[in-house]
Amino acid sequence: MDITLRKVMRGQLTKLINNVSEIVISESVDIEEVHVLIARLKETYKNLSAISLNALSTMDSSKWKEECEKNMEYEDRAIAAIARLERFAAKQDPNNQPSSPAGPIDQSISVCRNTATNKMTKEAIVVPI
Repeated sequence: MDITLRKVMRGQLTKLINNVSEIVISESVDIEEVHVLIARLKETYKNLSAISLNALSTMDSSKWKEECEKNMEYEDRAIAAIARLERFAAKQDPNNQPSSPAGPIDQSISVCRNTATNKMTKEAIVVPI
């Protein structure tokens, strides 16, 4: 279930990221729509990160590296898209103060690190008697 949901969430995040390019080159875009897209990107990535954590915790440790690299790719793309939108919004509305793009997104790396550490600790503690 987590794997299927993760796939759907990754697809949604990709669609949102692709919308960023369209907005940034558009001459007539409602600034409110830019703020809505920023919020959607952050929320989608936050949800994806939580789903990825669940999926990662059930995976064999041999797949962690590949999965963490993929998670970091999505994180990087989401942060870049948010930064572009926030810069675009700031140009359109100089009174607008952009929020940090790392907000809820900065958890991807820690998701991989924490899951790996927790699983390795559990495996290390289980000692056959």
